Amino acid sequence: MAKVFILGPAGIGKTTLAEFISKRYRMPFVQGSSKVLWEKYDVSSHKDLLELPVGNALQFQYDLLDIREESVKGLENFVSDRSVVDNLVYFLLQNGHNISEGEVVAYINKCRTQMNAYLSDPSFKFIYLSAPKGGYPLEDDGMRINHLYYQDWVVGSMFDRVIKDKLITHGFNFDNFICIDTWEWESRVKIIEAFLNLSPWEKFCNKIKSFIF
Repeated sequence: MAKVFILGPAGIGKTTLAEFISKRYRMPFVQGSSKVLWEKYDVSSHKDLLELPVGNALQFQYDLLDIREESVKGLENFVSDRSVVDNLVYFLLQNGHNISEGEVVAYINKCRTQMNAYLSDPSFKFIYLSAPKGGYPLEDDGMRINHLYYQDWVVGSMFDRVIKDKLITHGFNFDNFICIDTWEWESRVKIIEAFLNLSPWEKFCNKIKSFIF
């Protein structure tokens, strides 16, 4: 079975897709939202996160990286709606402009070590939901920054740079990493089914489980 991370900018459909994969392939869903730390840091929106004092903002990102790593440790299979790539992108957005270059490099190296450990194991899979060329509709949940140009041109562009410029790793093994740049649901599902490529026995077991549970 696979250990699946879904990554991409806010509102791109990571959680919806993770929940679908969890049900379809009978995998535990690991919620990766940063909201697990919001109460501790007295924030209630993404805008609040960007306005945290420097020291708190830096500690928030280290805490979140540790929590996300611990949440999947020891699991034989899972799907999570966040990844270490998300950690690095939002760290740079939140802290890149107001801390030293050395502190940025230290965080990048911590993320890179974790990412390369995952990529050395073929059971780990990464699904990158890239912003479609025509943009995508954003749900106004009152917490995210509900601004398509920010989510697409700023956040989305940072995801592209972190991945394509190999900032977080020396290179992706494209057997366990795919980029999906379509918003259309059926197309996403077909790509994912081909990507996960479960054995006939695993597919049969999943069908049986779907009838039993």
